[in-house]
Amino acid sequence: LLVKPDYWVVVDHLFGQGNHKVTRLFHFTLGQVEAGDKIIRTAFPTGMNIQVQPADDARIELGTNLIPTGPVSSQEASVAVLTTRGNLPLTLCTVLLPYASKSDLPKITTLSADSDPLAHIRLDFPEGQHDEIAIGSTNSPLEIAGHRATTRALCVRQGTLANSTIAIPPAK
Repeated sequence: LLVKPDYWVVVDHLFGQGNHKVTRLFHFTLGQVEAGDKIIRTAFPTGMNIQVQPADDARIELGTNLIPTGPVSSQEASVAVLTTRGNLPLTLCTVLLPYASKSDLPKITTLSADSDPLAHIRLDFPEGQHDEIAIGSTNSPLEIAGHRATTRALCVRQGTLANSTIAIPPAK
């Protein structure tokens, strides 16, 4: 889900049975990358950066992998490695946050899901804006702050900059 123009929410719904180790990789371009508590982000001195943050119980580590640098060349670059072990079905959620200044980054809270499989998060921005998002694997009744829709994803944005509700139309 792209919440224009601020960020992406990536949700993976895994179905099946048994206990599995699941690894998600987010590759970065060449440049400095820093790891913090539950986050990995680029650290370019000027311009835009991006932060990768799981909104689930994934373990996050900084790794390396090859990326193409030309038609027949490659170079090692940083990769965010998110690892989860759990019983299927499993819902995983990652937030990708572009930013110019670290002070603009929101606090992300994982909320309890009323039903499975559902990703339910809240982003609180420093200027008072907050977004609450629920994303399911199928069309279902979703409700956030009194806003209801039968859909796969619902986002309610409230605060000083905007008040809006976004619902992904149900799949046919």
